[in-house]
Amino acid sequence: MGPLLPLFGAILGFGLSRGGDIGRIVMSSLGALVLFWYAFRSQKLWRFVVPFGVSLCLGLILFYVPIGLGKGEISGFVVKTGDNYYVVEHLFLRYYVSSSGHGHEVGDYVSLKGTLVDLKMTSYESRFDFASYLKDMGVRAEITSYKETTLFQNPFRLRAYELRFLSHFEGDTKALLDSLLFGKKDYSSSLIDKASEMNLLFVLSTSGFFYSLFLRSFERILPRKIRKYSDVIALFVGAAFLPFGFAKVGILRVYLMRLIKCLDARVLHKDLPYLWRLCLAMGLLLFFDFRLAIQTGFLSGLGISLFTYFGSRLWQKKNKILTLLLGMISIRLFLLPMSVSSGGGIHLFGVVFSLVLMPLSLLTLALGYLSFFTFPFTHVLGALGQATSGLVHGFSHIDLSIPLPVPSFVFVVVFYLVVLAVIYFSETGFQKARNVLLLAILGVYCVSLIPIVPALSESVSFINVGQGDCALIQDGLTTVMIDTGGIVGMDLANESLIPYLRKRRIYHIDCVIASHQDYDHVGALSSLQTSFDVRRYVKDKAEFPLNIGRLRFENYNVYDATEENDKSLVLFVSFMDKKWAFTGDAPKWVERRIVDDHPNLDCDVIKVGHHGSDTSTSDEFLDALTPEEAVISCGAKNKFGHPKPSVIAALEKRGIKIRRTDLEGTITYARMRRWA
Repeated sequence: MGPLLPLFGAILGFGLSRGGDIGRIVMSSLGALVLFWYAFRSQKLWRFVVPFGVSLCLGLILFYVPIGLGKGEISGFVVKTGDNYYVVEHLFLRYYVSSSGHGHEVGDYVSLKGTLVDLKMTSYESRFDFASYLKDMGVRAEITSYKETTLFQNPFRLRAYELRFLSHFEGDTKALLDSLLFGKKDYSSSLIDKASEMNLLFVLSTSGFFYSLFLRSFERILPRKIRKYSDVIALFVGAAFLPFGFAKVGILRVYLMRLIKCLDARVLHKDLPYLWRLCLAMGLLLFFDFRLAIQTGFLSGLGISLFTYFGSRLWQKKNKILTLLLGMISIRLFLLPMSVSSGGGIHLFGVVFSLVLMPLSLLTLALGYLSFFTFPFTHVLGALGQATSGLVHGFSHIDLSIPLPVPSFVFVVVFYLVVLAVIYFSETGFQKARNVLLLAILGVYCVSLIPIVPALSESVSFINVGQGDCALIQDGLTTVMIDTGGIVGMDLANESLIPYLRKRRIYHIDCVIASHQDYDHVGALSSLQTSFDVRRYVKDKAEFPLNIGRLRFENYNVYDATEENDKSLVLFVSFMDKKWAFTGDAPKWVERRIVDDHPNLDCDVIKVGHHGSDTSTSDEFLDALTPEEAVISCGAKNKFGHPKPSVIAALEKRGIKIRRTDLEGTITYARMRRWA
């Protein structure tokens, strides 16, 4: 435990400084207190307290020291690039720059004159949060309306060489080589998309695992005469491939551990234990970039390494094939929370698929790198790419998966505490205690999948679907969705809505009501109906008033119109001792006619019309309804400029509390269910 104390201290200190939801803060604090107590009892307090305190202070400075916003100039090195953006580091602070086709590579030094604004990205419920990813990297702001000057250009244009090499290939082969050799994933490729769906993308991507396997295989094929220098030769060979995986923490970890082992054996003539090598390598990575302490790649790599070290005896058998199979299953189980989060559930044949693809990927990796440094093996690599693509598409037809809700942070922590306890009980001979613990946890988790909480609660949620509308009303086990949202080029139902429903333990929708037929309101409907249990669909005003369970929906837009927005339903429902108004995209003339025809109409919470556009939300409508709160469903930095300043001003003038999905994400009002 000795070398782990300072490493865990640094990770927990920086993690606490980052903050997050209350569950993350509480669990991190408890972990810090436990390790503090252990360090105190073992008289190694300084090993934990010093790195914890240093990393906590660094994190507080990085995340909370105010930075100047507004017009300004920054200059710094490019430290991260993407197809449509790059990140510049200036005085330990990082800035996001949106730029399509920028051509920059890591190491370029640029000067930017523009406007610094708060980092704000369009996000979607249950999808990858790019803004949080950037913040974990230390990005504090975005620079817009900028003028760029390149002061120094990194002479080694690696990506240009990569693209030149990839130009000899096409289709899935090109996408496979880009992912496996260079770590770039093209999700427009059917191969990458299918592999991602089945949670097999890790087998087709550059990683520390493949890097280590590649170096081990290289050492074994060396002639016997020079095999005693195999560790040194492997270091030189491994260094040649480092530039391709420099952004991959796993590859850097593997190389540093090999370097430490080689120096320890050949210079110091010692045999440093694996745990010390691991902690030294991870410590060096944190020294050069302490922001890694809260990044998934760093933490998952550390977790897998520790799990393999402490738990390898659990699957060690005389039969090597059985050992490999059990090891793969154990590691897949260890990564279960992350697999469920990214792949939507457990893929029953995932281990078998991985074992089949792994030799093919390793061969493609080796020949791909050799081809890159010599000349393109177009036909051989093309055949390997087609074979891999054929296997993945074949697997997709027999893939069986159990959909599971995305686990919470607390569940993830408890899961890994159970893993730790199982390893401890196995090592100390408490087999019965281990089995009881496993059965108890499995039973508790199975019970958690039962919709007990939904049955006992009632809620109204305005789901974050970007620039669109989607609201979910839940009265016990009765569920009604008003609009579904819709994003061109994205399956919003499978990527956002269904994971959210599973997370809420909702397994059917009694009725979907479409306010009108604009794509940003019903674009996800078709996919939702195909992939989820939707029992009824309503879009015609003639079907109102509509009764679903205890819920009664009234539509007040009964006027004839030809434009979609003019035909938008304006729905009212009394629920949770409040009156709710869902106005779709209804324009001001509809609002005024409704007020004229129903002068006593009022509400407590209004879903602001047309995402906050000034074509809706008239003064007459607000004065008549007198809402206490207004919810605006819109996407961050949308091209329409929603919500409009005039609408915000009208709401603020009347003292109406404003809530926005682009700022808060999904907005939920909930309480325990009332039976009367």
